Amino acid sequence: MFYEILIPQRTVRKAGALGEIGRLVERRGDKAFLVTSSFLVDYAKTAAASLKEAGFDTKIGDFVDAEPDIAVVDKLTEDAKEYGADMVVSIGGGSVLDTGKAVALMINNPGSVREYLHGVPFGMFENRGVYSACVATTAGTGSEASPCSVVIDHEKQVKPNMLHQFLIPDLAVLDPELLLSLPKPIVAATGFDALTHAIEAYVSLWSNAATKMYSLEAIRCVAANLEKFVNSDDLEAAAELLRGSNLAGTAMNAATGIAHGIGQPIGAVYGISHGDAMSILLPISMEANLDWAVDAYGQVAVALGVDPLGKSPRETALAGTAKVREIAAAIGVKTKISECGDFSKDKFAEIVQSVNDTIDADNYCNPRPLTDELVLEILEKAF
Repeated sequence: MFYEILIPQRTVRKAGALGEIGRLVERRGDKAFLVTSSFLVDYAKTAAASLKEAGFDTKIGDFVDAEPDIAVVDKLTEDAKEYGADMVVSIGGGSVLDTGKAVALMINNPGSVREYLHGVPFGMFENRGVYSACVATTAGTGSEASPCSVVIDHEKQVKPNMLHQFLIPDLAVLDPELLLSLPKPIVAATGFDALTHAIEAYVSLWSNAATKMYSLEAIRCVAANLEKFVNSDDLEAAAELLRGSNLAGTAMNAATGIAHGIGQPIGAVYGISHGDAMSILLPISMEANLDWAVDAYGQVAVALGVDPLGKSPRETALAGTAKVREIAAAIGVKTKISECGDFSKDKFAEIVQSVNDTIDADNYCNPRPLTDELVLEILEKAF
């Protein structure tokens, strides 16, 4: 069976690695453009100091404090080009890393990122980007390991997933010390996102022997350490969560499924955070898909810690869904859309249309065919 796996050229997992970034990056020029959030500026300054010590000039770009949209990516790309950046160093959670990866690629390609989200040919880039280093500050998105960036198009109210091999970072840095200052609700929500990536990638129609290996180990890592780190500052649990998130990011070479296919439009229409959307949708989507992938969900259940002894394959799979709900309850994540704000079901038709308008692998590799009726059924259960 043919398959292709895209992974970062180099991955470093080490406590304190952020302060060594100048030593870790490859020298492909001398100007480093840093992408980060306003509340992570101290981390950016630490990285800048290390880069300067290694002989790089540095500039910190405008802050990314929300999920990136077309205007944000285009503005940062313009600023990075004007600066003459040879390298982009992204320090943050998924929104920051997705932005930085897109900027690194767009520096060497013409036009607006909009053209690569919706244009023809879809997702095709003429040139590789500049050197891209990603430092993850959350254990959730796995963006530091994935060939994709999510960029919001407010005009169309969609969150298309830009997918291309050139988006794979050259360097991924996993420094567990960076997780210690995270608010625990963010640890919980982003950790659930990592769990969703791993589970959906495992049951994906695009899965293969390699992605399944990454998925199962990611599930084991997250299931064993998420609740522990939510309730403590255990550095080893943080390191294992980062490892699980990173492995799940690699597993996403198989893409994900309907939790993401529906969750992205929910985020665009309702403004719900991605982590919250995943904690709401994962168990519902597992139940919806179960009869289309019983054996696969059974393997997921075992990785989650379910004992299959004395259970039929379907009973094991159902126990896996119950285990996911148990984890959600233990860490206090959102389980209903209505818990996230005063929203109306009147938006359901808009969300269904957004799912249909979004060209995304998640909508094609789900084990159960995605129909308007299924989307509405899941939205009703999620509300």
